[in-house]
Amino acid sequence: MGYTLNFQRKVDAEKWISEIKTQDNSSLIDDITLASFINLWFQRYAEVKKAPSSVLRDRELARHVLSFFSNSRKLGEINVSEVEHFLSRKIRTLSPGTCNRIRSFLHKIYNDAIKWRFVKSNPISAISRFHELRKPPTYWTNEEITAFLNYSKNKQYHDVFKFALNTGMRMGEILALKWDTINFDIRIINVFRTYDNVSKDIKDYCKSRRYRCIGMNSAILEVLVKLRQDKYPLVFHDGQGNVIKPRSLQHTFRRCNLASGVKRIRFHDLRHSYGSHYMMNGGNAYDLMHLMGHSDIKVTEIYAHLSHDHISQKA
Repeated sequence: MGYTLNFQRKVDAEKWISEIKTQDNSSLIDDITLASFINLWFQRYAEVKKAPSSVLRDRELARHVLSFFSNSRKLGEINVSEVEHFLSRKIRTLSPGTCNRIRSFLHKIYNDAIKWRFVKSNPISAISRFHELRKPPTYWTNEEITAFLNYSKNKQYHDVFKFALNTGMRMGEILALKWDTINFDIRIINVFRTYDNVSKDIKDYCKSRRYRCIGMNSAILEVLVKLRQDKYPLVFHDGQGNVIKPRSLQHTFRRCNLASGVKRIRFHDLRHSYGSHYMMNGGNAYDLMHLMGHSDIKVTEIYAHLSHDHISQKA
């Protein structure tokens, strides 16, 4: 029967790992169940190094895995064919993207199990990803942007909308933006904080955990100069210095979007609009990757089809 582990503290989990690494007892390592190792992985890795929202997504992926493999299944006994069977069943009801995220989650689990000396090989490495049809980003044209901003001019959060369209920053990064990150002398915004909607607090790191700088164009400067005399640390707030509630911001955006008569999009698509127009105006994917805070150029390549060079080649 496999071991079922549940540690109340991270230090206890690390102590247990340290002890078994010093023991010459391979059966003890082999006996840990998949469920127990996933629980250990959350305590030792995910809850320590990942944002609460990411941990929440990982727990949903883990739920898919553990609903298929029984609690008694040992980590080292699960083979390639079993995982392929599991994923072949999931693809019947889930999208290729979701199945790929489940695969990636399991791949990470086994890689860390190798690193921590619980298993010797990763069965997920032999399994290919599902093909995903990557849709081009949804964005507004210049005319749609103008129409929306004209309509929302006197509405709540207009400055946030305008700022998002001109910086490409994520919602959480905008909501966490403070005056101490803005340099008016050289017209630079330093981006390294984000608001986490799960833990309801501001983190001193962004999604990719990379510090980046964004230059101010005239539209951004206009917004910031107007707000500059504010007495609160946050650039955008609820009027009393508190973080704007994401739900309130999204609700107002949807109402303005509908009333303005332009194509309906999500708030996050303001970021896509920034990336799309950057490429259409002659920018390159490498610079855009850094401006948008992507950790991988492959993410930025969704905008590549909009570049001048690409359009010229297709003509």
